[in-house]
Amino acid sequence: MDGQTLFGKAPMGVAHLANKYKFPLIGIAGHLGQDLIPLYRAGFTALFSINPRPQSLAHALNLGPKNLETLAYNLGRLLTKTTH
Repeated sequence: MDGQTLFGKAPMGVAHLANKYKFPLIGIAGHLGQDLIPLYRAGFTALFSINPRPQSLAHALNLGPKNLETLAYNLGRLLTKTTH
């Protein structure tokens, strides 16, 4: 996700719906670009990268499922702790 996301990519459609219904929106991507402020202004509450560190594409693809699982687990823990 990066500034290009603002120009018709699917996450922006989700952001518009989240804004319409006043839902928080978490964006998850393989990589986060440099300029994220416009995405926050467009309705994303928080943005996270699946990859915990810089790595080759082959390595990122190989570890993708495990990294996504770890990220989802941590987000789940955060959300369950903050809603109680």
